[in-house]
Amino acid sequence: KPCPPPSRRTHTLFLVCASCSHLQWRASSQQAGPTRGPQAAMRPALSAALLFWFLPSSLALPPYGLQESYLGGGGTDFFSKWDFWAAADPSGGSVEYVDQETAIGAGIASATASQAYLGVDMVSTVARRKSVRIQSKAIYNAGLFVADVQHAPTGCGTWPAFWLYGEDEAHRWPAWGEYDIIEGVHDDSSTLTTLHTAAECQQSQIRPGEDFTETWGHGTSSLPASNCDVNAPGQWKNQGCSQAGPQGSMGSSFNAGGGGTFAAEWDPEAGHIRAWFWPRGMEPEDLKAKNPEPESWGMPYSFFSLDPASCSSDHFQNMRVVFNINLCGDLGAAKFAEGCPEEAKTMTCEELVADPDRMQEAFWMLSGLDVYARGAPTAAPPSEPSPGSPWIFADEGVPSQPGEPLPEPPQPQPPVQPEQQNPAPAVARPPALAPVPA
Repeated sequence: KPCPPPSRRTHTLFLVCASCSHLQWRASSQQAGPTRGPQAAMRPALSAALLFWFLPSSLALPPYGLQESYLGGGGTDFFSKWDFWAAADPSGGSVEYVDQETAIGAGIASATASQAYLGVDMVSTVARRKSVRIQSKAIYNAGLFVADVQHAPTGCGTWPAFWLYGEDEAHRWPAWGEYDIIEGVHDDSSTLTTLHTAAECQQSQIRPGEDFTETWGHGTSSLPASNCDVNAPGQWKNQGCSQAGPQGSMGSSFNAGGGGTFAAEWDPEAGHIRAWFWPRGMEPEDLKAKNPEPESWGMPYSFFSLDPASCSSDHFQNMRVVFNINLCGDLGAAKFAEGCPEEAKTMTCEELVADPDRMQEAFWMLSGLDVYARGAPTAAPPSEPSPGSPWIFADEGVPSQPGEPLPEPPQPQPPVQPEQQNPAPAVARPPALAPVPA
């Protein structure tokens, strides 16, 4: 019986076919007597070649080793590994991104050896609220990115994201691509995981239920938004290819359960980008032991192929890790009536976020952030941040940006002295935040 056509899902069948073909050739030779000549000599070699060719690439790749531990690695200076974006928000958000000294002094950024807090000003009544966007000094070209998130920003007007992007003066967005791992607006209860690329990155062959557990977003019609090209026909401009995350991977239910862990694998050698999510306490044992084995984790909630025939791996290069909190902006304002229908009856998104009482859930609390690499480290040396203004885009096709709990109310903090390095001031977060469950 002939082997099925090439497919990532039929590697096992190919192994069976290749092995059976070799056995069949041997049986034929035995029945017909000795076979001489080049045909007999090439059969075992051809069989071995088939076996090697169709082995899943992940079986031949080295295991993951810890490359960078941003939290819990024994150091306390979390922010030394990040640049603070202090330029104007490129997506029209009602935020003022501030530098490190201002953020720490205002109580909207703090870190200990085991936790990092990133938030917004929860005190002032202002049209543009102080907020934080940080991006890693390290640049990556592959990796397994594991984020232990205790609390993610949520609530009407919020627009947070955890993402990677690549850009420099010679390679403007989206030449080096973008990978949004966690993104949501308002009271979304599930994350959106998206790729944004230049032309020729098609994912129409990727099937829900076969390749990933969740669903595609939609373009301008009911068809899946499976073309990652930001100029793809039939999709919102700059939409990219978007997949929904599991219910409870964002929003108030996520935070009430103590958050959870996201693992996002960008593996050009294996030919895929994929992601998993586990609620608090459900993480696999190998990941808890910092010895991750993604092949044992089951079907991911998100999967994108880097098959050269449909989306070559060079669409994604030299990417930094980013956390930010935007407010309203092009996407948040566009989805305000849908996401916050009662509030939208009496006010605009911008009017809502001017009220500090509405901002009490607008913060990240990170309990871990690890980057794993196969074999040798793959991160480039730290370099100066790009002066450009990269944009990221969500599935509606409009631009987007691209410590233990402290009970006291937020207070402005004095400027950081040079010898202080990175103190952990009182932070502007609600007193009801509970510690991470054991």
